[in-house]
Amino acid sequence: MLKLVLAFFDIGTVLLLPGLLIKVRQPPAWVLLHAWHPLIVGEVVARGHLDSVGIFFLVLAMRLLLPTSGLASSRLAAGASLAASVLAKGYALFTFPFLLLAARPRQAWFAVGFVTAGVIAYLPFASAGIELWQGISLYAARWHGYTAIYEVVDFLMARFTSNHMLNARRICAVLFALWLSCLWFRMRKEENQLSVLDTCFLSLAGFFLLSPVLYPWYLAWTVPFLCLRCRPVWLLFTGSAFFYYAHHFALGRQEIPWVKLAEYGPPLVLTLALLVVRKHGLLSRGAIIRIKRTDFEHEGNL
Repeated sequence: MLKLVLAFFDIGTVLLLPGLLIKVRQPPAWVLLHAWHPLIVGEVVARGHLDSVGIFFLVLAMRLLLPTSGLASSRLAAGASLAASVLAKGYALFTFPFLLLAARPRQAWFAVGFVTAGVIAYLPFASAGIELWQGISLYAARWHGYTAIYEVVDFLMARFTSNHMLNARRICAVLFALWLSCLWFRMRKEENQLSVLDTCFLSLAGFFLLSPVLYPWYLAWTVPFLCLRCRPVWLLFTGSAFFYYAHHFALGRQEIPWVKLAEYGPPLVLTLALLVVRKHGLLSRGAIIRIKRTDFEHEGNL
């Protein structure tokens, strides 16, 4: 029954995406990339991960924020929708500052909707006090694995300190904070409908790459954004992430070095290849990977 409910949320996302695609002048048919993506079909629907709830409300929030001349009521609803996404799973919280910026000139309504929905949802559980957040605290402090950048930082820190895992987490947290800051200033300089969505994607992608733990279904949060702009490296990564199951089934979740190489190697090779192509001018800077759509083309991004 739970999987059926989650499947309905995913269907809701599929119904919302064409409207978002039209707003940014993309063919609505590109919604099929989300509908048929293995991460969505296999992880979210078939395996019953709750991510489909959060993804639905995140896409709804973005849909309500576009166009930028929306009514106060739409800003209020968008804030409430983003709060619902954060409450389902907290990843959407990292899009809040950018969606708040996009809500101008009615930012207050967006913030009121976000806070009000969050408070209303929290009140039934207020008696639990600080214990309500114990699971998140343990997850943030102790869980690790199936990621790359964190493990490299941890490996380097182990040469200098015995408390290398904690220090590695702190370094990755600082790097992520710097990443969000760069995105914030970039968006303030160039704000349009597509840049808002791009920035939300980049905030989520940065978090997942710098996180101490990365399971394949986490990346399902980025799949709707792949419908909006061609991102060949990330599209490849959402596929190679399935090598995780070689860890999962072969040795009882112990990480296997060659599997980690299969997960992260192909996206890294493609990234380097695109950089070489750009550097040597084999293709123009604005056409590294260009996918022709009905009447609109976009540069491929990471």
